[in-house]
Amino acid sequence: MCSPSLASLANSSRLDEKYRPFARNDDYGTCGWHGPKLTVREYTRVIVRGFAMSIIFFTVFLTLTVSSFLLKDDNRLARFWSRWLPLFMHAIVYYVAGFSILVVNEKGEEQTDLPFIPEASVLVSNHVGYWDIPILLEAFEPTFVAAESVQDVPIIGRIAKILGTIFVKHPNKIEKNKSSATFLISRLQWLTKQRNEKGENNTTRPIVIFPEGTTTNGSYLLPFRTGAFAAGVPIQPIHLEFPFRRLNPAWESIGFWRHILFFFAQPSHEATVTILPPLMPHNDAAKFANEARTAIAQSGNLQLTDMVYRDKRDYHRALMKQGYH
Repeated sequence: MCSPSLASLANSSRLDEKYRPFARNDDYGTCGWHGPKLTVREYTRVIVRGFAMSIIFFTVFLTLTVSSFLLKDDNRLARFWSRWLPLFMHAIVYYVAGFSILVVNEKGEEQTDLPFIPEASVLVSNHVGYWDIPILLEAFEPTFVAAESVQDVPIIGRIAKILGTIFVKHPNKIEKNKSSATFLISRLQWLTKQRNEKGENNTTRPIVIFPEGTTTNGSYLLPFRTGAFAAGVPIQPIHLEFPFRRLNPAWESIGFWRHILFFFAQPSHEATVTILPPLMPHNDAAKFANEARTAIAQSGNLQLTDMVYRDKRDYHRALMKQGYH
């Protein structure tokens, strides 16, 4: 969303202080325009990784087109992509993005047998950026709850449909939309019922929900939306962390292509997924949501904040008034 300008650094620093959960907290600063220039070696990394990513996306597109033509039944397509998608994700996460992933339990014990099978069918996680999804796919091979607009994204939207993604109104409107909320609750109840009935023979994917409704810079935790917590099913909290040196992988207050540029320029990246004990439901959805939120915050030493998506929009508008476009 941002580009260089004659904006006052002092004013932008005051905004960053006011809207801390959404401010960049890495070497590249506000909107990514205050960091060091990339070196020739870093530009070379960007070119190599960008080329590799292009090849993978072209392969995915070609495979999706051919498989959709040959396997016209959605169930057969889902089985096909359940087999091949993990390979594509593995290539992107490890070989293109350069991630090393550590999956641990609440005691810090590493879980090496991936994908990990969680105790509950519904996982809730803090939300940092677009890399959350491939990291969690690598760790659990789950499906997700996504905004309706994702259906229209080329390639990604089609694969999301095939893999059973639950599409709802924008996360910040779901509680005001009874049909979306009812559908989400019924789906979560069905997943849990399948798991209880089939036990170890259950092949239904767990589902990941980001109840904050938007992303943060990874150091804060926003209030949780209560929709998923009204389903009356066990929920397993997940804490997602991206330790970093220069660039925070969080997609906060920076344009997508500029973020990708800096991201691919880094030598490597780290991600830690902490699996917390499942929580049993009770009648008060708000209390249940707060219980999960507290568990994640304590696990990751995250600061709780009352800020929400609306505050993020106010922050972005204020930055634009300062000259960041």
